[in-house]
Amino acid sequence: MTEEQSDRELLLMICRELLQSHERFLLARQLGTQRIMFSFFHLRAPATRLQLGCADAERSSERWFELLRIQLEKLTLPEAVISVRLQGGRTQAMQAESGRLVFRGKAAGRSIRFSIAQLAERLVARVGNQSVAGVATVAEHRPQLAWQPRSLLGGKTADILLPGCNLQRPLWMLPEPALLAVHQGYPVHQGPLRILDGPERLETGWWDEDSISRDYYTAINPRGMRLWVFRNRNRNADWYLHGFFG
Repeated sequence: MTEEQSDRELLLMICRELLQSHERFLLARQLGTQRIMFSFFHLRAPATRLQLGCADAERSSERWFELLRIQLEKLTLPEAVISVRLQGGRTQAMQAESGRLVFRGKAAGRSIRFSIAQLAERLVARVGNQSVAGVATVAEHRPQLAWQPRSLLGGKTADILLPGCNLQRPLWMLPEPALLAVHQGYPVHQGPLRILDGPERLETGWWDEDSISRDYYTAINPRGMRLWVFRNRNRNADWYLHGFFG
């Protein structure tokens, strides 16, 4: 704010922008919070505090905004406001739920719904079987070899899974590992990385010309991106980026 404000509607607009920024911050990290606090600062009077709470962890700016609108109607401001600050409470992890995709088309002048399998059939008919494929896992420890494409129109085959394994793997794997810069011994990707989990040691493939000996880690950067990184054990100690988690 560049000048004093006492207009409640204008203050609400400013608070809404803060809440939207707060929602984006929490969404990128899959977090929520049950409490937030607004501070309204004045030129000659102490700051006015307004605390809001939800029954469950929440990140929706609209839900917080509705609570703010109700509370702000009852709030007494001793004088005009010169600045506003929003502070989030203790965060809690939230589980994201994937929505269902609904595909629609038209036949004989009426709207019809069709499944993902029917969509795949239509794509194959339009662009060819060689351009549309599914993914099957393979009993292979090397990440770049642990999957293979399979036809969507052939007979259904069960995916081949490694028995007894509950390993986390990123959905977005790089075609080739990317060398990372290092600062004070830690890898850097849009800022210094913080190691969350690991190492997971992969030492395999000695029977062919593509053997690996690596320690893999799950890391997070200052922007909240979760990365899959590794160091080679039998070569230099450089850090590499191999994939991104969703």
